[in-house]
Amino acid sequence: MRFSSRPAKLALVTAAAATAVVATSTSASAASFTVSAKVNKSDCTSQSSPYKWWGGGPSSASAYTYRPRGTVVICYYKYRIADSDRRYDYWAVSIVSKWRFSDGDPKAGARMFQNIKSNVGARSNVYAATPTHKSNRTCSQTFDVAVQVGFFSATVSPRICKGYTVKRSSYSSKYARYTSAKAGGLRVVDTVYTQKVPKGVVPKYNLSVGVPRYEFKWTGIWNVTSRIVYINRNKF
Repeated sequence: MRFSSRPAKLALVTAAAATAVVATSTSASAASFTVSAKVNKSDCTSQSSPYKWWGGGPSSASAYTYRPRGTVVICYYKYRIADSDRRYDYWAVSIVSKWRFSDGDPKAGARMFQNIKSNVGARSNVYAATPTHKSNRTCSQTFDVAVQVGFFSATVSPRICKGYTVKRSSYSSKYARYTSAKAGGLRVVDTVYTQKVPKGVVPKYNLSVGVPRYEFKWTGIWNVTSRIVYINRNKF
């Protein structure tokens, strides 16, 4: 997959607040919207020197050998949504993390997180975030997940192996938090958060991805301890 910083494409999608799986393809991109949206800012971590990740199963003599591992590249996108509202503006931000699985047992534990937090609370209770989604596709297929917010919908295109889930563990008028227990089954985690704010206000977002880097200690067997390292992009 190649990440793009070009403006989001328009998508003719009618979505309810629940998950909507509407298409299959072999690539993934940033969020798309049913109205005009302009990329206000975008950024990516290094693709030539990606972050390494590794997890670990239950403590055992072979836990280190079979630990799931790979690399991850992270991209961030901030959007200004076109509207005719004289009192309010609409903004969206998305995180796209691309996970490469290189070796080990993909079913072993390797918990990851993806967090979005705004410095401005949404007005009139108008906000939305990508819901929990479970894949029924192969590791090479994307699927669309849409969410409705106000007068438009926002769609992301994750790529997750069959049977694996990205859970929206919590969200509010200022933040959304996601997690998955097994990074070995992830290929692209794509989440978007949208909100209505006062006219002229430009929200600043603190964005983070929690990368698994489990600890191993040999005591006759490998004792495994969960450890998460956060990659932060603040005031985005």
